[in-house]
Amino acid sequence: MKKIVLIGLLICLTIPGYLNAQLQVEKGFEFQEIVKIAEMYKNAPNLSFTIDYNYADSLHPDSTLEHLAGSCKMSDSRYYTNLDSAEYIQGYQYNVAVFYRDSAIIVNDRQEYADLMKLPVLDSVFNGAYVDSMKIVAIDTASNTLYLYLSPSSPYSKYYLIYSPLNYRILGIGFYIKNAPIGEAIGTAKVSISFSNYSTNPIPQDTFWEDKFIYRQSGEVRLKPTYASYQLLDNTTIKPTLLK
Repeated sequence: MKKIVLIGLLICLTIPGYLNAQLQVEKGFEFQEIVKIAEMYKNAPNLSFTIDYNYADSLHPDSTLEHLAGSCKMSDSRYYTNLDSAEYIQGYQYNVAVFYRDSAIIVNDRQEYADLMKLPVLDSVFNGAYVDSMKIVAIDTASNTLYLYLSPSSPYSKYYLIYSPLNYRILGIGFYIKNAPIGEAIGTAKVSISFSNYSTNPIPQDTFWEDKFIYRQSGEVRLKPTYASYQLLDNTTIKPTLLK
């Protein structure tokens, strides 16, 4: 469950009575809003925020099965996330996930910015496969809610994203996961993640250095001595050509 990271927030909203259907954002602009959100995170020279993650049984939504808290730092398509016992880095060359509890490190090619936030709504493949339609409703002048209407084959349901139309920062996302682990059983899980405490203060660039964990030698990714006992999973596809 801990690897379902930075996907969503479920917020109970009380919409004032004077807000009505007239505040719905004009139809056809939903995808443009999604692009603006993605571009904001991609191009931010310095952006930090905190994350609050909750995982619950949809039948007992007030009884949290798992709660995680952490932080994220971003700078020009690079990011660093610390969540519970895991760290995630999108650095200068690689995308690295470090799972301290499992003593494992996963290395991938550096990913496009659409994967930065690990959000299905920012994934064009997900949208093409599962999204039937979208609607944006203004909550007030500082926040909009983007509703996704998903096909029955989607692994998620009741998906919505809350963001600020002033700066396109995500405030939260909420959705349900079908066929999810609920204790010893399988059921529908309610997932919520909130994003808060945004800051644009400068971030030290060594925050995004992958060589804290790995290095490449003789064309292979290797672990730094500190992590020599960890399991390494190298998923990189860009391999340097060795000169003979």
